[in-house]
Amino acid sequence: MKKFKVSSLQQPEYSNDTKRIKKALAENGYEATLEDCEEAWIRYSEGMAASWLGLPESDDELLDMVLLYMAEKRIGETPIPML
Repeated sequence: MKKFKVSSLQQPEYSNDTKRIKKALAENGYEATLEDCEEAWIRYSEGMAASWLGLPESDDELLDMVLLYMAEKRIGETPIPML
């Protein structure tokens, strides 16, 4: 049986950014849903008085920002360990 998943992204216009966050995490051994990635970036952006900040050019910088924020806010089912 094939499963359909209806996206529950709050900011679908930024889905490419959300996918890039997920990819950066996956390439470094972390698993997160698109929704977790989006939530982390929304919260990070709101902390900087923005609704959605542009992602940094460097995936390494992006990874550092997202990991720190996800660990602090315990986004996702299990906390991601700090590096």
